[in-house]
Amino acid sequence: MKAAPLVSPIEVQGNRMKIWLTGLNRELKIQGLTPRCLYLLYLKHPEGIAYERLDEHMDELIEIHQQVSGTKTREVLLAEFTKLFDPGDRSSLNQQISRLRGSLRNSLGEDVLEKLTEKRAEAKRFRENGFQPSPGMLVF
Repeated sequence: MKAAPLVSPIEVQGNRMKIWLTGLNRELKIQGLTPRCLYLLYLKHPEGIAYERLDEHMDELIEIHQQVSGTKTREVLLAEFTKLFDPGDRSSLNQQISRLRGSLRNSLGEDVLEKLTEKRAEAKRFRENGFQPSPGMLVF
């Protein structure tokens, strides 16, 4: 018998945007600043963001990064994210998404991660269900 994955409301707290699972009374820790910022970006878009269209959200990702860390200028972040989203070389983006998935798997377990993600040929996106909150389950 397989237990149903836990679902919890998510609250993004404080000026450094900590991700808090209020139903489980614990912080969701994501290793690495870029994976964490990517997850916060996905949280702001419950409709999902196609993997190939992440670059269209670069300004929003820069704002998230500056709020979470605040140690790099907008110009430095723009150069880093431009390289990260280079359509000719997806290796850096693949590595960051892999780190994000690994952190979520370690924190939440494989069953929840399966609920959280969706893979299709045309897009990779985080779903609304699982730990991607339904409407009313996310507070910024």
